[in-house]
Amino acid sequence: MTGWNTLGKTANGAASASRRELAPRHRMIAAIAVPFRTNLPSDWRSGKEVVFTERQVHGILKLTGDDLVLEIRVTEAITKLSGSAGYVTDKTASDVTELAVPLDRVAALRLKKWWWGPRLTIVTDSLRFFEDVPGSKQGRLDLRIARRDLAMAEKLVTEAQIRLADLSLRRVEGSLEDDIRRLGDSPDR
Repeated sequence: MTGWNTLGKTANGAASASRRELAPRHRMIAAIAVPFRTNLPSDWRSGKEVVFTERQVHGILKLTGDDLVLEIRVTEAITKLSGSAGYVTDKTASDVTELAVPLDRVAALRLKKWWWGPRLTIVTDSLRFFEDVPGSKQGRLDLRIARRDLAMAEKLVTEAQIRLADLSLRRVEGSLEDDIRRLGDSPDR
């Protein structure tokens, strides 16, 4: 498949040779969404009581248009252990945060299948995209995907690679048109 969903037709029904009449394939596909989670380092404190803090990032990774969109919620469970009272757990959750990363700023998008479940890694060309996401390091975010969502994750990665190729092609076509226009305007002709 070439990345285009329909062929342009001329008045007599023959296929048109012009690519300008073709519609990009990704405009016809609904958003692909994959649930994920990431465990963050746990904290232990002791004194009169032992306090254990466990944090997780839960969210959805979507491919919409030419963007990877992450919807993220951080949950925190604080368990306090004391000698006479037993233990008490308080759970809190942050508001949902939405983060959009343009596909042309994604340096790598990899899906690996591990024994303990699939991992999807997103690497960007800037630290700023993931600076507010807990667990991200150096523009890299590792997401745990449930095995039941592996097929959707594979579909998302494949579709993202197709869209990246389409973006690269549009960029090259634009620069070629600029070169042709510049050559046509040169005084040497």
